[in-house]
Amino acid sequence: MGNRDHEGVFLKSKSGEAIDISNPLFTSDVIYKKIKYDQSDAQPTYIGLNISADALDSDPDWEIYKFTYSGNDVTEIVRKTGAWEDRASLFP
Repeated sequence: MGNRDHEGVFLKSKSGEAIDISNPLFTSDVIYKKIKYDQSDAQPTYIGLNISADALDSDPDWEIYKFTYSGNDVTEIVRKTGAWEDRASLFP
């Protein structure tokens, strides 16, 4: 999914741009074993990363990113920590 210029984990935006979620901006030098995302119109709204492959949606240690868009362009990314199942309430 997406272009691979180097090793990494990529999502493809609606406009076709590759978003590298293995970039240190997302990983904080930690190896994540479970990645989840919500999407709206093929654009990820939330991406959740957890170091445990067995993480439950209720575990409070998810690194959760919320993407804001203007058209097809990402205009803001905010990161918070919390339960994946509570992701919407983390970003009022």
